[in-house]
Amino acid sequence: TKGWDRVPHGLNPNNSVIVSKYLFNYESELPLDQYIASQSRFIQMLFRHYNTAPEDMCSGINAIFGEERSNVRYSVIHNRHLEGAPGIRLMQRMSRGSGCHPTAALEMQPEYIKSILEPIGMLDYPIVLITDGQDPAVAQRLLEDPEKGTK
Repeated sequence: TKGWDRVPHGLNPNNSVIVSKYLFNYESELPLDQYIASQSRFIQMLFRHYNTAPEDMCSGINAIFGEERSNVRYSVIHNRHLEGAPGIRLMQRMSRGSGCHPTAALEMQPEYIKSILEPIGMLDYPIVLITDGQDPAVAQRLLEDPEKGTK
C-alpha cells in the first residue's frame, strides 16, 4: 500500500487536519534502503518540477508595466483569506503578541491599506494585488477607492 491508500475512503476531504494526520504520520513498511530510494525519486521529481511562481510573478509585472517596469514605483499587497475561521484565530493569536488589529490584515479595507502606504509615500503609486481569489471584495473595494494609485 501507499501512504494515500491508508486514508479511510469515507473521510471528509475538506477536513485537512484529519487528512494531514493520516498522511504525515504515515510509516512505510518498506525496508529502509527501498524507502530511501523511493523518497529520493520523489525529491528528484520535485526539483525537476520546482515552483515557477517567482518567474510567473515577474512575467505578471512585465505584463502590467511593460518596458517601464524597472522605473515604476509600485506596492504589492498579498491578500490571503487564510481559510476562514482558522485564519481569524491565527491572526487574533498573532495580534496579542504584536498589538496589531486582529482581523485588519485579512479584511484589507482600503483605510487599512492607505494607513500603511501613506506614511511611506506610496499611496499615489500603483498597487499590485496578489490574492488567492477567495475574497473578491478586497479587490473591488480597492478599485473603487478614489485615494489610491493616481500616478
